[in-house]
Amino acid sequence: MPCDIYLGRAFKMTTSVKNSYLEFPNAIVMRKRIGIDSWYEALLEFSEAIIQSDNYQASPPGFCIVADSVDEQNTAEFEFFASLGFDVNATDAVDGVSSVENLLVGDTLVLRKYDPETPIVQIYQELLDYAQSNDILISEDFYHVMFTLYGEPFVDVHAKILEA
Repeated sequence: MPCDIYLGRAFKMTTSVKNSYLEFPNAIVMRKRIGIDSWYEALLEFSEAIIQSDNYQASPPGFCIVADSVDEQNTAEFEFFASLGFDVNATDAVDGVSSVENLLVGDTLVLRKYDPETPIVQIYQELLDYAQSNDILISEDFYHVMFTLYGEPFVDVHAKILEA
């Protein structure tokens, strides 16, 4: 069900599930085990570490939860990623950080989340429900891409299309 929001009365934004494509060329990837609810702080920390290393991001930062990594303490392995503005060497790796020449997810369904009060699992369910009602098979590995628009944080949640 589409939702409408006005940001700074400058424009109207309607969100609904859309087809998209997700690719991060020249990506840097950091893997870290954290509490499920600590993703926002860890994503900001990842982005700040890139800036502190005198690099710049050519994309917004993102993350995914590694499949089957959630434990009974409600922690999980996260992969944080962003494109850099230069070619990366895929063999470089330091302290859980590696580089990938091209982090390709491919065709996805995407839903934009802008209400911080909306539980992320609700977004997952909306994507799953949409896929089921449209006979689309999607992966349950969700990719989250964060960006700021007019000072407000947004997250695009992507699910890889396996079969349409």
